[in-house]
Amino acid sequence: MNFMHTKVIYSRKALVRAAQPLLNQPEVCANNWSLDIWQSAEIIVFPEYGLTTTAVAVSRPLSIAVGQEAPDLNSNPCLELPPSRANTEALRRLSCAARNSSVYVVANLIERQFCGGQQTCAADDYLIYNTNVAFDTNGTLVARYRKFNLYGEPALNTTDEVDIAVFNTTFGATFGTFTCMDLLFFNPGMRLVREFGVTDIAFPTAWFSELPFLTAVQAQSAWAIGLGVNFLGSGYNLPSVGNSGSGVYSAEQGVLASVMAQENGTKLLVARVPISPRKYSAANRENGQIRKGSPATFDLLLKNDNLRDYTSAPLTPEIGSNLTLTHCQADLCCTVDYQLELVDASGAFNYRLVVIDGIVTHDGGKYVNREQVCSVIACSGAETTSCSDDLSLSTYSANTLFKSLVVSGNFSTDLLQPNTLVVPSLQVLRPLDDFLYAPSFPTSASRLQLTRSVSNLHAFGIFSHDFEPADA
Repeated sequence: MNFMHTKVIYSRKALVRAAQPLLNQPEVCANNWSLDIWQSAEIIVFPEYGLTTTAVAVSRPLSIAVGQEAPDLNSNPCLELPPSRANTEALRRLSCAARNSSVYVVANLIERQFCGGQQTCAADDYLIYNTNVAFDTNGTLVARYRKFNLYGEPALNTTDEVDIAVFNTTFGATFGTFTCMDLLFFNPGMRLVREFGVTDIAFPTAWFSELPFLTAVQAQSAWAIGLGVNFLGSGYNLPSVGNSGSGVYSAEQGVLASVMAQENGTKLLVARVPISPRKYSAANRENGQIRKGSPATFDLLLKNDNLRDYTSAPLTPEIGSNLTLTHCQADLCCTVDYQLELVDASGAFNYRLVVIDGIVTHDGGKYVNREQVCSVIACSGAETTSCSDDLSLSTYSANTLFKSLVVSGNFSTDLLQPNTLVVPSLQVLRPLDDFLYAPSFPTSASRLQLTRSVSNLHAFGIFSHDFEPADA
C-alpha cells in the first residue's frame, strides 16, 4: 500500500493588534517557517484563523488591514510577488515555504478584494473572505476556497456561488478543501466527494464542540468514515471559549492521530495516510497515534444541542441479559440490541435510545436541518433534552460496560455517518478495532455494531444531517 506523510498543526496564536499589520508580527507568521515542521511531510495543513486569530471575524477594519490580495490560480507568489508588501506577504511566504521544502501547504487566511464602484460592493469598497489557499511543491497556487457557510463571522462576506476547490498531488491523492461550518452542509463538502472524485480533504477549522453529536474529533471522524475519504482536520486551539480538536483520519482506519486539548498551544499531529482510503485491512494499521484527552475531567467549554424535537426510550440496566429496544419517530424506526455489566449495580443508569426523523432548526432558526438519527446516549436524566447535558452529569458511563451493542435503523437517506464518543477524553471509537459499520440504504437497515466490550461510552449511533433539505 502507498502512503502519504502528512502533518496537521493545531494552534492558537497571540491576538493580532488592530494597529499593526499581520506580517509585522513574527510570532504570527514568520517564525513558523523556522520550526521543524516541514521535514518528511508531503502535505501540511494549518488551522482556520491560525495566522490571524478569530478577532478578524468580528472586526471589519482589522480584517481589511490584514487581508491578503490573492493572485490568480496557477500563479507563483514566491517567484512573482515582491517581498515585504503587507497585503501579499503572507501568500508569498506560504508559497516560498512550500517551494523551499517541496511540500504541499494548505493554509487559511483573510482575503480582501477591492470592489469599489460595483453594485454589490460594501460601503468600505472591499469584499472580505475567509479563504483557504493551497500551494504545490513548486509554490504554485493550485486551489483557493472562500468559506461559504459562515458562523459568527459578521465582518466577512460570502461569494454568490459556492467555490469548488480541488487539486491533484504528485503522490496520487485528489484533495478538496473547505472550512469549519461547511462540514455540516452538503455543499461544498459532500459534493466534492460525490461529484468531483475527491479522495482527501484538507479542513482548516475553528470548531466549537457541541454535545452529544458534534464534538470536534467526533464530527471529523464520522465525516471521514461516512464519506469514505482521508480527512486532515487542523483546528484553532482556544479551549476556554470552546475551540479545540484536530485529527488525521482514514475511512477504513478511523483516527490515525488526534487531539482534544485543554490548554492553549501549538502542536503537530503527524500521520502516514493511505493513498487509497477505502482499501484497508487490519494488518496495515500502524501504532503511535496521538489520542489525547483528560484522564479524569475535561476543561473545554462545550455547547449543548437542543434536543427538544427528539424522542427517546430508556435502556434497561439488566445485567447479563441480551436485550432489545425499538423506538420510532415518523418513518424512522431504530433498534438497539445490547448486553451490559455494571461495576456498581446500585449506581445511576440513564442510557437512552434517542431518535429523530424530521426538520429541526438551530441557532435561533438560522439553520434549517433535516435529521435522521438513531443513537444510544448517556443522559443526565429521564428527559430527552438531558441527553445533551454536560459530561460531568453522566459519570455513570464509567460504571457501565457494554458487552455487546448494535444500533440499527431503516434510514431513508444515504447521508449517514457512524457517530461515537468516549468520555472523558472526547475521543472516538475506531472501525474494525472497536466497531463494524454497515450502511445498507436503501435495501435494509443500516447497522453499527461494537466488536469488543466498551466502557465510558457516551454516544454510539448512526447520524445523518442535511442542512439543505428539499422539503424544508
